[in-house]
Amino acid sequence: MAEYAHDPVGKLGLGTVQFGLEYGISNTLGRTPEEEVVKILGIAAEENINVIDTASAYGTSEEVLGRVLPKSHSFNIVSKFPSIGDSTVTDFFRQSGARLGVSSLYAYMAHQADELIANPGQWDELISLRANKQVRKIGYSLYTVQQAEKLLSLGMIPDLVQVPYNVFDRRFEPLFPELKKYRTEIHVRSAFLQGLFFMNPDELPAFFNSIKSHLRNIRSQYPESSLLSGALLYFCTTNPMIDRVITGVNTAAQLRQNIQALRTRPDIAWVESISNIEERILLPYHWPVTRL
Repeated sequence: MAEYAHDPVGKLGLGTVQFGLEYGISNTLGRTPEEEVVKILGIAAEENINVIDTASAYGTSEEVLGRVLPKSHSFNIVSKFPSIGDSTVTDFFRQSGARLGVSSLYAYMAHQADELIANPGQWDELISLRANKQVRKIGYSLYTVQQAEKLLSLGMIPDLVQVPYNVFDRRFEPLFPELKKYRTEIHVRSAFLQGLFFMNPDELPAFFNSIKSHLRNIRSQYPESSLLSGALLYFCTTNPMIDRVITGVNTAAQLRQNIQALRTRPDIAWVESISNIEERILLPYHWPVTRL
């Protein structure tokens, strides 16, 4: 986005799964303590990082945010509902609002695209929430391009969509122009691929053999993890069709380091040499080792 051309940090959004779960293959710190969450939110506010991404499925993330967010905060909160069973989308929305201490959200989304495809009445509920001004935007989180194509074919045009995107995973790029025709706000996640980019490739199981050479090359260019995080985030921010890059941290120091490294605008020309990464590598639910 042109408005952030002068400072890529303006494209960042704050992911909060670490506030409620022990998340990520490289996470050795566990769940983020509430006092650290307060510090992280303070830095985000200072840096004009104004989007917070959470979900009912993120453990106690919503409750933590409800306890520590100032009443007068200016963050735009995005949350998501999980598989709802015999309940309703509206019920989950109210539960999330109660945990967060708010009566309305910037956006409310389906966390499980396949369930939304199977139950289109959930989309009607989202439309009602938007019509009643309880949410400004509605949409869904995706894992595959096929999910997006099916939802669009069903007429479920999102105000906001969240997709995985990183130097290994560019599957959704061809879909971005179509989404922009609908003025869809595009948020991307998984810039760090759950921390896989920070792992020592020689310590990974054989499942990851096909990408170990790529990981070695990347690590050789960025011996410091803070520089690597900056490069991975910078790659995402350079795509003009991406509105927000959702990234989570465990500590305030990590967020500061990411911001500083991102502002160096590192050379990322090497990214174009990466291609043909297997989808099973790109989707962590296929991994034999994960904290999820």
